[in-house]
Amino acid sequence: MKTIYSPLVNSLRKKLVGIAAVLSLTTAVIAQPANNNPCSATPLTASAGCTPTAGTLVGATTGAGYPNPGCAGYAGCPDVWYSCVVPASGAVTFTTASGTLTDGGMAVYTGTCGALTLYACNDDFIGLMPQIAATGLTPGSTVYIMMFGFVCQTGTFTICATAVAPPPPCTTNTCATPNCIVTNPNLTFCSGVASLGGGGIYGCLGSSPNPIWNVFQATT
Repeated sequence: MKTIYSPLVNSLRKKLVGIAAVLSLTTAVIAQPANNNPCSATPLTASAGCTPTAGTLVGATTGAGYPNPGCAGYAGCPDVWYSCVVPASGAVTFTTASGTLTDGGMAVYTGTCGALTLYACNDDFIGLMPQIAATGLTPGSTVYIMMFGFVCQTGTFTICATAVAPPPPCTTNTCATPNCIVTNPNLTFCSGVASLGGGGIYGCLGSSPNPIWNVFQATT
């Protein structure tokens, strides 16, 4: 027996089928990012230069169980997570760049993915995108980085981790020829700087036993 529908019923059936198709397509396209929580964070490798990793907040949800970052208008915003093993220097810089997300916030956490402690949060360092230079970290430990949009914006972005080189080893320890400490690779190292005060570059204060002498010289 064949069922015959009235023109009105047929019209409603077609609309419902169309709506179902749109909902199915939307669900397929806007998938939740795999790194939507700390324990599924995407690993970043701290390298000598910035190697961007593509990221997205599209489809992300907000999480729970970690401290509020406290910047960039965060109020339970959608977020995604990254992890990074701290290099030997104990210092690493996390840098972001805009995609369709043009105003972002970023927070760095220490601890484990299930018990995080806020280290720092940043907003608007490079234009409207964040950067965090983390120092004093434990070499070999893992830190976690949360990325989110200013007042909960979403979109695409890139992120990278740059390892800060450790300072050079101490080669001299006298006041006349101090060891020069420069942590910025864009600055040059000084050597052979000698002064015992009296109008020189620096004055020497006596201490014992076995003092270590250092001088910092910032040049361009």
